[in-house]
This record gives sequence, C-alpha cells and structure tokens, in this order.
Amino acid sequence: MYTKILSPAIDIYSADTGEFLGTSTFDLSPYEEKKLLNYLNRGEPFSDLLILNANLYNAPMDYVPPTIDRGLERVGVLHAMFRDDTGADIPIEIRMKFLSQARGVLPGDPYFLSSVQYSDILIESVERLL
Repeated sequence: MYTKILSPAIDIYSADTGEFLGTSTFDLSPYEEKKLLNYLNRGEPFSDLLILNANLYNAPMDYVPPTIDRGLERVGVLHAMFRDDTGADIPIEIRMKFLSQARGVLPGDPYFLSSVQYSDILIESVERLL
C-alpha cells in the first residue's frame, strides 16, 4: 500500500511528433495525490489531474506551452518515489497520454505555470523500478 508521493516529475513529449518537450517538476495537492495513490493501491481510475507550480526544464528553443484557451495533446512519463506503508520509497513510472491546459500562468515565463490541468488521461503503463 502506497501512502505518499515524493519528488514528482514528468517527462513531456508531443503527442503528434514524439518530440521531447522537457521535464517538469511540480507539486500535488493532497486531493490530487490521493487520486494517484488510489489508482496504484486500488485500481481506481481517474481522468484528470491538477498539477501545481510546474517548472519546465530542458525545453527546446521552439517550445510552445499550453494556454488557458487551448489544451495540447501530450504524452508523459510521470516518475516519483512512492512511499509504502513500511516506510520504503519505491521508484515508479506511469506512462500516459493526456490533454494539457494551463489554468494559471505567470506572464513572461513560458517555463512556469502555477497550475496545469491534465485531462482525458489514458494510462498506458505503470512500472515499478528497482
């Protein structure tokens, strides 16, 4: 049973071209963290996830961020440490497709979004890394 998510990040790719768009570190509210934990622990599906304080690194020069007006189709590999009920931290990767849409932006900084909505999530795989 997993109880906590530590150091979440996601490698983001264009759904159209497969081009690597960068790695985003982010925060999860307790409500959103619970969605991921319930998925791993009980198989409870979820279709959306609200990402907070998303910082994008290693983006290409022509990177186009999602906007408030329009979502962009993305493929992502979410990776984090998932603490289990014994206190052990287990690295897990979740591969998924989703629609990314900005909910809060900081003017002039395309690499930081205060909140991003991932919707229409389709989980492709979950892998426990050892």
